[in-house]
Amino acid sequence: MKKVKKVFHKTALKISASIAVAAFTLVGAYAGLSAQNAHQLTVSYFDVGQGDAELIRTPSSQNILIDGGPDKTVEEKLGSTLPFYDRTIDLMILTHPHADHLNGLIGVLKTYPVKKVFLSEMKNKTEGYQEFLNIIREKNIPMEYVTEGKHVIFSPSVAIDILAPFNDEQSKIDVNNASVVAKITYQKTTFMFTGDAEVPEEEHMIRDGENVTSEVLKVGHHGSKTSTSEEFLAEVHPNIAIISVGKKNMYHHPSTEIIHRLEQNNITVYRTDEDGDITVKSDGAHVSVVTQNKK
Repeated sequence: MKKVKKVFHKTALKISASIAVAAFTLVGAYAGLSAQNAHQLTVSYFDVGQGDAELIRTPSSQNILIDGGPDKTVEEKLGSTLPFYDRTIDLMILTHPHADHLNGLIGVLKTYPVKKVFLSEMKNKTEGYQEFLNIIREKNIPMEYVTEGKHVIFSPSVAIDILAPFNDEQSKIDVNNASVVAKITYQKTTFMFTGDAEVPEEEHMIRDGENVTSEVLKVGHHGSKTSTSEEFLAEVHPNIAIISVGKKNMYHHPSTEIIHRLEQNNITVYRTDEDGDITVKSDGAHVSVVTQNKK
């Protein structure tokens, strides 16, 4: 009987040691990965069909989610993109309350801890929007209606500037033109997220003297010809354009006119319907792009 106990005890010790080594190795691997990403900002433009959803992960391991697409696809994308030990959304931004930007955020609010929500003052009477607001209130998540001029130092090296909507009647006429337009700066690199802002709001930003220059532009309204004017592109002067759009969508987005305009301006174009998930990485000085290459 004593021999059996000794054997069992030795086996238990070996198993415990193996578990400890595995855990140590896993923690070490993630520590190494964190150190590797310590000076890198990553932006994931998710392929969520006809809609928008972008995840920004800062060098300080903070997570910003802009829009959530039309369904639960964004939850799957977050599940495979975020590390298992960090499932918190530090900031959620709803650019405007249309279903193709809003619906996926409802599941995210239910599933993930969310620290704060930015959104447009433009409201919507749909059930989805009401559920979105109700979850935020039930969970006591701080919520702020943002307009042009808001500046947030998100971390020592990352800043967020809200360029639109403007607090005037023009920005309250149309839901698309009430989109939250955010510019994220990481050292010398800049990213602009336009929601579905169209030409009137683009003109407003230019006329108001906003600093819209950005290296990477998320093209407005899925590449619709109602956005991304020649004048706006001249001011933004991007090197890279990302179009979030569904394959063979009923709206025929993106417009061939917009694609031609971007190419004529020597802007490299990526689109989620052809490239799948698009990941842009910045070391603070330069950006690089990785895609799924679904073409």
